[in-house]
Amino acid sequence: MPADPGAILDRIREYKRPSSTNALKLLECLDTDKLDGLEDALGLLDEYTNIERGDYDDAEAYAEARADAWQEFIDALDEIQPIDEE
Repeated sequence: MPADPGAILDRIREYKRPSSTNALKLLECLDTDKLDGLEDALGLLDEYTNIERGDYDDAEAYAEARADAWQEFIDALDEIQPIDEE
């Protein structure tokens, strides 16, 4: 049975704390050929995971960058739409 995209996206949105590992596992269950915007969301999740502490002067700036990147990822989930198959 194919994964229900809406349920998966809702589950990720409801995380109390960001979990890129769990989000990636869930998103990998979805078919990028059937969902417009999924690749964009995956790219933003990759950007989130590639944020490194050493690139920031202090912990506050690092935490802010991660929070902003996670929010961009969550916002991208809202843009995912099924591709009409004609």
